[in-house]
This record gives sequence, C-alpha cells and structure tokens, in this order.
Amino acid sequence: LSILRKLTDSTRTESGCMQYELHQDLSDETHFTFIEQWANEEALQLHFQTDHFKQASEDVKAILAKPIEIFKYKKLF
Repeated sequence: LSILRKLTDSTRTESGCMQYELHQDLSDETHFTFIEQWANEEALQLHFQTDHFKQASEDVKAILAKPIEIFKYKKLF
C-alpha cells in the first residue's frame, strides 16, 4: 500500500490528471484497481514515462499475483 500511496500522491500533481483513485476489492483485499481520468491520451502517455510511475511499476513487479491490466473507456453519459 505504501508504494501505491506514493504513486497516487505523485500522480495527482501531474498536469492532465483529472482523477486518480485507488480502490480495493471488498471480497479480495489483494485486488486493487485505479480509476483514472486524464485530459487526453497525451497526458496518459506522459504519465507512463514519469519517474514515479516507472519506480512504482518496478517496485510492485515482484509481488504481483498477475500482470497489470489496463482498460480504457470513454464516457457515454
């Protein structure tokens, strides 16, 4: 959690970050989901290149139960 807290705090300061929230599954406390909203695709891609994102990705790699999955959605209503 400390790795994810640090990532969340740093990411929220990024230009183009409109929402960045960490959620924990109520039925499986080892399952986490980030709900994110970015101003545009460019801002998201820049996020992936930040030092704090790269560091967090490296730090959690050894403790992941499965690879990270990223799903992109568009708001309809």
